Amino acid sequence: MLSDVHGVLPVLESVVAKPDVGGADLVVVTGAHTAGPQLAAVLDPLTGLGERVLLVRGNVDREAVALTRGEQVEIPT
Repeated sequence: MLSDVHGVLPVLESVVAKPDVGGADLVVVTGAHTAGPQLAAVLDPLTGLGERVLLVRGNVDREAVALTRGEQVEIPT
């Protein structure tokens, strides 16, 4: 299980390179995949895992989806 990737590709690559993660039948990533400096660069390898990955949306991810749908989102200040 991975959590709070926050769009940082070098960290994701480092973790996925570990044999127990990279060779897992299922990689569960919980939240905060859509926030951070390298969003697309992080999502590409995660989605590239195909059926071996389960992306569980966190609050930031739910807000990003809502924004893309044109919904109002209250962002805490």
